[in-house]
Amino acid sequence: MSLILAIETGTDICSVGIAKDGELLSLRESDEGRDHARKVGVFVDELLRETDIAPDELDAVAVGKGPGSYTGLRIGCRSPRDCVTGQKPLVAVGSLTRRGTQIYRRGFSP
Repeated sequence: MSLILAIETGTDICSVGIAKDGELLSLRESDEGRDHARKVGVFVDELLRETDIAPDELDAVAVGKGPGSYTGLRIGCRSPRDCVTGQKPLVAVGSLTRRGTQIYRRGFSP
């Protein structure tokens, strides 16, 4: 079993989700401008409460590594240190790789 907190802040949309064994349990997103630094912590707290998951139960934290806004990427990489206590692995995921995987799984064929 794996519980992963996923954070994407490199684009205009701030996204935070929690996945268990590859299935999304809960998601928060905002496209209300570049207010990611304030929203990401709130989103993490909301998701942990909603899913009744304690931060120490998480197995890893995944963050978007770009391409994207430099400031947004810094927020995403800093947020896990502020939101989740303990020594959790931090996994950087390329935004384009992630998007390509989503398209492939939906059955796209060239």
